[in-house]
Amino acid sequence: MKLLISGGGTREPIDGVRFITNFSTGATAAALAEYFSSRGDDVTYLLAEGAVRPRSPSARVVDYTSFESLDRAFRAELRGGGYDAVIHLAAVSDYSVDSIWEGDRRIDVASTGKLDSRGEITLKLKPNFKIVARLKKYAGEGSSGGHAPAVIAFKLTDSVLAETRLTAVKRLFEGSDADLVVHNDIGDRRAGRPKFTIYGRDMKTLAGCSDARELGGALAHLLIEEKRA
Repeated sequence: MKLLISGGGTREPIDGVRFITNFSTGATAAALAEYFSSRGDDVTYLLAEGAVRPRSPSARVVDYTSFESLDRAFRAELRGGGYDAVIHLAAVSDYSVDSIWEGDRRIDVASTGKLDSRGEITLKLKPNFKIVARLKKYAGEGSSGGHAPAVIAFKLTDSVLAETRLTAVKRLFEGSDADLVVHNDIGDRRAGRPKFTIYGRDMKTLAGCSDARELGGALAHLLIEEKRA
């Protein structure tokens, strides 16, 4: 199979030396890239700055930093066509910096500049669109009528309530063209109980996995079955 995998967290610049990010390390995405590469699959990995890099030399790596650069990378790769699946694990910022204010004065900061840290500033954030909702559209832009790639999206929650977790998964399906959603919860991870649950669009549980390698095997099986269908 030909797979496009994204991992790590976006960095939304504030000035030339500061940014807004999240705690994603890209470790699970890198492990999946290594797993599929070891199977002989053709893997392209979209790698966030500072994230874990796959050890497999056969995985092709494309670097990105911000929301905008990740979106450009997805669009460029998918326009080329030929991908069987997109496994989208990257933790994408919901907001980017729109403007910076000191009182009622807007501060103009060049990309190489650095904010003066002596005073109080206010950041105005703008919402970002959901990249996962555009992946099949991007694939269609350069397609000559071929099969659209399967999209596997990931949802991380922070709740012990099963109802809250399921609602988050359902909303991700409703807001995207994802064929599968893999859920895990930060509380389980903090407690040393990494658990991945794969859901279909009908919200049925398709597999439960305890680690990244087991998850890779389950996803490989489901993607191969989807290709045969």
